[in-house]
Amino acid sequence: MKVRRIIVPCLIAALVAAALLLGKGGVNRSSAQGPADPDPTISEQAGLPDAPLQVEQEPLSPQAPSATTRYYHIRGADLYSVDGTTTVGYISGGCTYRKTGSSGPGFPVLVSPGAVLKGIRVFYVDNDAAANLTVYLVQYDDGGAATTLASATSSGASPGVRLMDSLTITQPVDLYSYSYSLVFQPGVNSNLNQLCGVKVNYEWTVFGIALPLIRR
Repeated sequence: MKVRRIIVPCLIAALVAAALLLGKGGVNRSSAQGPADPDPTISEQAGLPDAPLQVEQEPLSPQAPSATTRYYHIRGADLYSVDGTTTVGYISGGCTYRKTGSSGPGFPVLVSPGAVLKGIRVFYVDNDAAANLTVYLVQYDDGGAATTLASATSSGASPGVRLMDSLTITQPVDLYSYSYSLVFQPGVNSNLNQLCGVKVNYEWTVFGIALPLIRR
């Protein structure tokens, strides 16, 4: 009788404990499977540190492309002889003249690809009525051929510095196929024909650059 009195209360206590455990398990299962509110850390993916960045390209401005007029400007004294028989003299103020020889002193035209050559403006002294000077803008290929793109020739006589312009041209710069140079060809080997400076007029097209706009 004593054994039964001990076993029965133990069985009752075990049943009560099992019921409590099953009750907790049932609540947990129903909360995980039921229509409860989602975890905000899962639904808001953008808030996670591993969320990928969205990179968007801003559109080009409709006013971005524009042609800008520029000048490649040199002084006459920077021209150099192209052969041993040609020598040049220097006059103050950046002006130069040919002393001996028959070849025209030259100087390279260094402008960027994408530019469009438009012509030349020459600052000079021509004080010899019978001998005129000419400045050429010349294009060279690698096969020994030369093409005059623009030129300006003086006229009359005057001891002062004057200026003259070539005709307007439209010549895209192609540094892969050609090189470009200025050539000074005086009509007399003396300081009566002087070259003081040359401006090469060209246009450069500036394009707007779109920067990436980074958003989370």
